Amino acid sequence: MGLGSLNATSAIDARAEVALLRKQIASGLDPIDHRREAVLAEARAKASVKVTFRDVTLEYIEAHQPSWRNAKHGQQWRNTLETYAFPK
Repeated sequence: MGLGSLNATSAIDARAEVALLRKQIASGLDPIDHRREAVLAEARAKASVKVTFRDVTLEYIEAHQPSWRNAKHGQQWRNTLETYAFPK
C-alpha cells in the first residue's frame, strides 16, 4: 500500500500513518478496502450534487467578465443564454 509521494509525506508523518495502518490490520480491517470505500463514498457524495448548465455558465461569465473590454458584453451573454439556452 502506497503512502503518497516522498516529497509530500515527511518521515514522521509516514511513520504515524504506518502505525495507524498496523492498528487497523490488528483490529481486522483491511486498510486498502477501507481507503477504497472512503473514496467511493466521496465520489457518491459529489455525484449527488447536481450542477446545472446555468450554474456553470453564470460562474464562467462572472469569472471572465473582468477581462472583457466592454462590461455590456457580459450582460449580452446573460441575456442570450436566458432567452435561448436556459429554458431548454
